[in-house]
Amino acid sequence: MTSADAIKGTPAWQEIALGILVHPIATMSTLDQWLDGDRVLVNQLTTKAFNTVFLSSILLGLSRVQPDQSVDSILTVLLCLAAIMIIWVVMSGILAILPSLLKARSVRWDKALALTGWAFLPLIFFAPILCFKLLVGALIFPFAMIPLLWSLILFWFAYKIALGVSNAKLFVLAVVLPPMLFFSFTFWLGAGTIFFINELASAFSR
Repeated sequence: MTSADAIKGTPAWQEIALGILVHPIATMSTLDQWLDGDRVLVNQLTTKAFNTVFLSSILLGLSRVQPDQSVDSILTVLLCLAAIMIIWVVMSGILAILPSLLKARSVRWDKALALTGWAFLPLIFFAPILCFKLLVGALIFPFAMIPLLWSLILFWFAYKIALGVSNAKLFVLAVVLPPMLFFSFTFWLGAGTIFFINELASAFSR
């Protein structure tokens, strides 16, 4: 796999996975084109994305299992599965909504699910990395961050390719706009709270 034709023929899960890990931009561009085509293929790709998210979340949960605490371990796996699935749905929903804000090309819900689902693939490596936790102790932290950062980069590629926008525009939307909205909301909420408290104090002081 060395070009945009990273996946040829009927896409097997392992072919797509290898393409995402080795040639993420080319592979996601190919998936983006396929997800605008045949509905049967779209359903297959969405199912494979679901399998990726499910496998990543299960392995992540199993890496936290304590053999002497079976009930807690089962709950940990289930909570991890639920958390990752919720994150997947949220990230897909944001991708499906963004075109209306950016005036970019529309992104169908199943397409958003299929593209963002593959961004969770690097989380599979959490489990083998954490196997060395007892050996290296706190030094495992920088290595454990690699899958997370890798996933964030894949999310960036998925959004950029699906929306067809520039890096600069996506950067403004993803990095600059949220803090501005947060501080604006916090400011007006604080101002409103202060005004309410002052009015309440004035009413009681009469």
